[in-house]
Amino acid sequence: MPDDRNIRALVLDIDGVLTDGRVSINPADQESKSLSYRDIDAVFQARREGLQLALLTGEDSPMVSIVASRLQVEDVIAGAKDKQSALREISRRLDIPLSQLCYVGDSDRDAPALREAGLGLAPADGSAAARNAATRTLENGGGHGAVAEALDIIRGFNSTESGDEITENAEKSYSSDSASEGQFNRRLGQILEESISVKQGVHANLRNEMSTAADWLVEAFGSGKKLLLFGNGGSAADAQHMAGEFVGRFYKERQAWPAIALTTDTSILTALGNDYDFDRIFARQVEAIVGEGDVVIGFSTSGNSKNVVQGMNQAKSQGARTIAFTGEGGGEMSNISDLLIAVPSNVTPRIQESHITIIHAICEVVETTLVDMNG
Repeated sequence: MPDDRNIRALVLDIDGVLTDGRVSINPADQESKSLSYRDIDAVFQARREGLQLALLTGEDSPMVSIVASRLQVEDVIAGAKDKQSALREISRRLDIPLSQLCYVGDSDRDAPALREAGLGLAPADGSAAARNAATRTLENGGGHGAVAEALDIIRGFNSTESGDEITENAEKSYSSDSASEGQFNRRLGQILEESISVKQGVHANLRNEMSTAADWLVEAFGSGKKLLLFGNGGSAADAQHMAGEFVGRFYKERQAWPAIALTTDTSILTALGNDYDFDRIFARQVEAIVGEGDVVIGFSTSGNSKNVVQGMNQAKSQGARTIAFTGEGGGEMSNISDLLIAVPSNVTPRIQESHITIIHAICEVVETTLVDMNG
């Protein structure tokens, strides 16, 4: 490719490109956003490879300065309502033609700028208008490797004899070598980064709730009360896993504690499902087993599983403390549980991955506390 067509600058939106657009707010009313380590590394690598960097965002808050400082990017336009005009201003500031700018944007407002840039890229989860206006749609979403993928594409764009390969094959990888392997690698990286991002949200927002759950379990086991757990599918497995950690051991040799998963007795489950209703399979068992002061944990990623909701209502009516493990928002269970542990995600696998992390953390704290208390 002639030098005058090489991409010389990478211009990035923040929300929806560098981040996934979500904001976490902690109990101190402080907001935080997550950036992928992979994308942070890509920004610094782009600079090392001679690309100039700029940020172009519609946001106008202290967070813009924080991100710019973290990435060591000096050319920033914040509060941009007209992204096309703002991109032209960046072109003027950097003294680089628009044809030699790569712009990565995700929203309808970015569409005109994406069309005007020499190489316009939209994340996989960008708006339809952004994806249609872009030279190419990325395989990765915003906040999950989009910048790293953009850098790979720029390398390919600059190393070919013609940019036509990129524009004419917008839905294909710029390199045909080991295409499947590369796609698998990118997707696996995206999945892991999504999981990390959700766990960072758990760390920022749910430690108080986790501490309360641990305190209730220490009190229950210490006074001879029981833990009962239930859920469906993968959530049933989580219930059984947590029960096993307490009846067996987590780290330390100690007495067994009474934890019962109501998901394991096939005779009871099939009898109740057949003679009553599947929605009653946990509530009926709770009616038979739960006493005042027991702790009951219901797992439902949506927070709306009918049999889990009925089981939690029954437990509460019998004087048990109820803890709901859910996804973002908590669904119906947010209104009926004494304690809500709502993982900040709407994606079932990411929620369940965080549930098991929370389970392990609580089990470790409870076990250590009780063993220390009992000498």
